[in-house]
Amino acid sequence: MKLDPTFHVSLEEMFQTQLLSSHDLEKEHMLLVDIMNCAQYGITTPKIIESLIQYETTNYQKIVAESIKQKRWNLECKPFDYFYLFKVRLNNMIDLCFGEHAIVLHLPRSYMPCYKTPDQTVLKDIQLVKQIQNTLFDLCQYVRDDFKITLKSFNEEIQLISKWLDDINKSLNFAQAELIDHQLNQLQKGQYYQFLQQKRYKNSEQASKIQPLQIHHSDLEQYQKELLHVAEIQNSFDQCDTHNRYDITKFSQWRLKRSLKTGNFSNVQIVVPIKVVVPLTCDIELFDIKKQKVLRFKASQQKVDDVNQFTLIDCYYEQIKQLLGEEEELKEHQKNIFYENGEQFEEVLFSISNVEIVVTTNFTQVGYERAMTATTKMNMEQFPLYKQIFTKKYFSSFVGDLSLPPDLESKVNQLFNDSPEKVEILNQIIKDQMGIIYGPTGSGKTRLSAAISFVLKQLTGEKILICCADNASADAMIQQLKEVSIIFGDQDCFLRVYSCSKTDQLFSTGIIAENIKQHEPHHLCIQKIADYLEDIEQEKSFHKVGPWKINDQELLNLQQCVRRKIPVKVNQLYKNNRNKDGRNHRSIYSEIFTEIMENASIIVTTCPVAGDSRFATMNFPICLIDDASAISEPMTLIPLALGVQQVFFSTSFKLQKIRCMKQLEQSTINVSLVEKLGQVKNNPFPKYKLTQQFRCAENVCLLESPLQKYVLQPTQFKSQNNFLNLREAQIFEYKVDEDLYYNYNCLQQLVQSLHDYQLSDVMVIVPSMDEKKSLEFKSGAKVCSLGEITGQEADVVILSLISQESANQLEKEHVQFKCLSRHRKVLIVLNSKSNPVQINCLNQYLASQGKVKSW
Repeated sequence: MKLDPTFHVSLEEMFQTQLLSSHDLEKEHMLLVDIMNCAQYGITTPKIIESLIQYETTNYQKIVAESIKQKRWNLECKPFDYFYLFKVRLNNMIDLCFGEHAIVLHLPRSYMPCYKTPDQTVLKDIQLVKQIQNTLFDLCQYVRDDFKITLKSFNEEIQLISKWLDDINKSLNFAQAELIDHQLNQLQKGQYYQFLQQKRYKNSEQASKIQPLQIHHSDLEQYQKELLHVAEIQNSFDQCDTHNRYDITKFSQWRLKRSLKTGNFSNVQIVVPIKVVVPLTCDIELFDIKKQKVLRFKASQQKVDDVNQFTLIDCYYEQIKQLLGEEEELKEHQKNIFYENGEQFEEVLFSISNVEIVVTTNFTQVGYERAMTATTKMNMEQFPLYKQIFTKKYFSSFVGDLSLPPDLESKVNQLFNDSPEKVEILNQIIKDQMGIIYGPTGSGKTRLSAAISFVLKQLTGEKILICCADNASADAMIQQLKEVSIIFGDQDCFLRVYSCSKTDQLFSTGIIAENIKQHEPHHLCIQKIADYLEDIEQEKSFHKVGPWKINDQELLNLQQCVRRKIPVKVNQLYKNNRNKDGRNHRSIYSEIFTEIMENASIIVTTCPVAGDSRFATMNFPICLIDDASAISEPMTLIPLALGVQQVFFSTSFKLQKIRCMKQLEQSTINVSLVEKLGQVKNNPFPKYKLTQQFRCAENVCLLESPLQKYVLQPTQFKSQNNFLNLREAQIFEYKVDEDLYYNYNCLQQLVQSLHDYQLSDVMVIVPSMDEKKSLEFKSGAKVCSLGEITGQEADVVILSLISQESANQLEKEHVQFKCLSRHRKVLIVLNSKSNPVQINCLNQYLASQGKVKSW
């Protein structure tokens, strides 16, 4: 039925008159709903929708904005009555305009309000569509902005408004908009970004003037000077990387503690809304825009109510007073006033001024400082091998005529019953002061290193340090030690020590693997404290916890530490101060932690971690460095400066270049220490070659690499294993349509079909952590990013190259080879049909085998 046009006009005029005259909340609501119903069924023109949204916006601003400004609710009715009805209407308006049966534009809520260009419009008047879209999204944005403002207030009435605005925001369900609103963006603009880019340019200029480093040095001071100069330039360049920095200025607010007695400020904090997802372990950088100066602070992070608060460690009011904006105008009774040690304080909020606030997970400075410390220890007492390291000359020094007693020899033969060459290597290498173990991927280098550790422990009784290239390698080493310890006994003699920040992350998120946790010193420390707390003795004003006396507050601190399982930071670990009433909780934690470390015979960690304060007083006469070709020379010096007298390196045939800036490649800073030692031809360092292969297709292991050079050349080797016929190991590549891969979950179908063939040990390799998170719950298999596959293997490996990130991640050949050598039976490569990632050595192999298929 076609209505008379004059009817539309008269009806809309009647609506306008009634709205202006309405003062009752319920009647106004019913009238607005009637207008929407009329628009839905075409009784009025769509133009009235724009007027309706404008009315809602004006009314909302009049009520809510004025209430926030006056810091009190500005309507006679209760906030509940207004906000509940407003939430219903706002969601109805969104459905009316953009829902499944929309009269303006079909647009899923997950794209709102980011979607700016209408495509599938219902109305023919595109201009009107854009006006309605912008007007409604502006109203939604007012709600979101007002929520951010109210979130910072201590006023009870405003806090009540904040809760309702938050409830409305959640009901809108703008998933993508929520993400954009609260996600941290990489630093890619602003004055701090320009500042860092300028520093990197200066580093590049410095690097271009560096002459190639000598391989052999005769003067120690010259070696130290050259190595540190190059390492300093590289470190400065890495420190200015913008990729692991995130600007939080727009979310931030200062919070300081002010003494009501003296007026002095202390306890500098930065607070951000709890919805802003900040890395669990990070530092805070303050870039002073006027002075063009950076202040960097460690920060303790804590969630309190609706905010994340970062307390800046060793930060004082004088350092940041120029960066404080206006103080929040709060009435006396609204301020958070409290007592501390008998003195009265208040918390005061300030806005941000003349500063960019950035969270960073860039900790490269730490490794450089530890390497610098290690070079200063190059003397006979602290660094017994220093002459052989800086001269790159082997002095053929034997540590003694060690030989295996019958019982130990029997265990070694049992462990390597299918590999006589490992028995032979182990018998010889324990007599050398230094040695290089090399072989193809899957030849058992990590297992051999684990066996060497147990043999030397039982022969010498010395403390042994195993340093790996990364955390994944170190975790894989722990697994090998666990398996080898079944034969050698003493299954509790080794520890896995993470960095302080990694420990904090693992225990705060609860993602540490159970098989690792039993060998992690923080976990063991917490367990021991928990045991002590079960047997507390009351003694006058003290509590006796084990052999220590502590007061009530310190007892509470210990109990919280055990309950929350949060580690004490490394920089606080050795604060062994006694307070006036006895021990404090940090000193107790420190003593127990130190005892656990000292009682361990074998400690597994990474090179940079070996330089932190927990290792400062420890000596390790024996050291093994696993995957040594992936560790730079300065980093390798860190563990060697812990009194090491005997060291063994293990490395792959596939030598890899250490990442460095292009201008420094000629300096050889990108060549690992083990590769330099391997170049020595006169009086060469002892080398032990593994020739048997226990994983992946033989043809893949024999692929040539342009990175192989000097004396570490590949060799023909046999494939041998009692359980798997590796000569039948298969590699297939499937060209997959991207829509099929992402929308129809073909990965899960593939994993399920493998399970049907009784292949349950499946690992999926993806280029990034983001893709890992998106696929982990879908695939039903173990999913690893490229950074996590070191030391990992499975019967079947699925290498996913569909993501656009794959091409960049797989540019380096050693990364390609690592991906192609994780499987024991089958490697399945999923590549994009439209834009496939090219891996030359894989393409050559597949072309010869004819195993490329389409899906």
